[in-house]
Amino acid sequence: MTIRKSLLIITIVLLAVFAQSASFSFLVYDDPINITKNIFITSPSLPGLRVLWTKPYQHLYIPVTYTSWMGIASISNILYGRLHPALFHFLNVLFHLANTFLVYALLTNLLNQNQENNGEQTNVAALLAALVFGLHPVQVEPVCWATGFKDLLSAFFLLTATYTVLVFNCSNNQKKIHPLAALSIVTGLYLMALLAKPQAVIFPFFIFILVKFILRIKLSRHLVAFILLWTCMGLIIALLTKNAQPNPFHVSPLQRIHIAIDAVLFYIGKIVYPYPLLIDYGRTLAREISQPLRWYYPAAAVLLAGVLYLTKNGKILLACTALALVSVAPVSGLMPFNFQRISIVADRYLYLAIFAFSIALAILIKKYFHPVTIATAILLVCGYGLLSFQYVTKWHDSVTLMRYTLEINPASKVANQNLGVALMRKGKMRSSIPYLQKAVMLVPDDTTTHFNLALSYACIGKQAAAEYEKKIVDSDNPKLGKKLSRALPLIKDTCLHNN
Repeated sequence: MTIRKSLLIITIVLLAVFAQSASFSFLVYDDPINITKNIFITSPSLPGLRVLWTKPYQHLYIPVTYTSWMGIASISNILYGRLHPALFHFLNVLFHLANTFLVYALLTNLLNQNQENNGEQTNVAALLAALVFGLHPVQVEPVCWATGFKDLLSAFFLLTATYTVLVFNCSNNQKKIHPLAALSIVTGLYLMALLAKPQAVIFPFFIFILVKFILRIKLSRHLVAFILLWTCMGLIIALLTKNAQPNPFHVSPLQRIHIAIDAVLFYIGKIVYPYPLLIDYGRTLAREISQPLRWYYPAAAVLLAGVLYLTKNGKILLACTALALVSVAPVSGLMPFNFQRISIVADRYLYLAIFAFSIALAILIKKYFHPVTIATAILLVCGYGLLSFQYVTKWHDSVTLMRYTLEINPASKVANQNLGVALMRKGKMRSSIPYLQKAVMLVPDDTTTHFNLALSYACIGKQAAAEYEKKIVDSDNPKLGKKLSRALPLIKDTCLHNN
């Protein structure tokens, strides 16, 4: 099988699963904050671009991502006169396809260097493992959610940088570019990845594990120097952007370790058995802090690691596991970040970790190249593909996604709140109230939900209930209370009462 045929197979299979997302809507789940209600995106301008590059927006400093969205928004405004979700979803699918191509190229390179060179076996193993990366169900969230583009864009720069390192610093082929020039290019790509999403800070550790323990190649002095440089770069940017992320809870270092262990074990489970998948698993920071420390889990993991270390191929599997753990380390809970208000885990955080899973699969497929092995890998690809195709349909619109989430996790504050807002936007105020009430019950101090509940009450003529909600908003968030004071009379006079 040729490389061209492999890339064609990847394209056809991924489009068969993800192309349907081009017809999906924007979601009420963070898309308004980042895109549809973001004045810098809805009205692209050079002064707006300068603002996004000089300071954080909505607790995130991701100027490369926002710049990309501004470009798509400009094209959308020219073609449609508004922001059209199809362009944003198409961009996500395009970058996921490009990332899967990069994974295929990286796996081919890794297999050629790590094992004896057999072109046909290498190609088949790389193709199947790349399809696992592209079709793994946890990839659905970043691909089908417009806001998930930041994960795809950051991964694109990081995977490109990784490929550049392998080609110019690990390959025995004749190099057409000096290592310093190549590593300087990598430095630029790493910087772009960091400015697309800070999770890319893991890159120097990612490269170290990949080269030292998976490829088992001695690091050149140039690469060692640049790894140190990249580590310093990551730390500096992390420190500069740290204050952009509010700390939702103050917890002890011991509790942070406990949270990280719990998150890591959850992620390992989702990589192996990705079902069910949700936008909110109900694993809030407050809930995890209240749970007793379960030290027997990491103890069992250490014991398993020791057994693997003594087995024939265990060291490679341990190295791939370490690579996956490094990929999620910044979002494991060791450091505070804003999303922890909602959950300590999210599918999108696993995007790069699936690459580590693919490396392990590719190595095992090639090492034990046999019809049974190939058949098992094909079944895995088909299984993941079917699960992904099914899950993709849940992302069609906000109502569909939130109803699906509530079927599995009825106590999801995120799903209740967003479903209520989605129904409000459809004019179904009466239908939105039970979901907003449930969200308030789950998180009583969320003034935004009280704000929306007041509007819904006013719209159906329940003025006393609306005023009660308004008092809560006024006491907790006076600025939002003033906005509500202006909105309520308009709602009372103009909203239809037949919803």
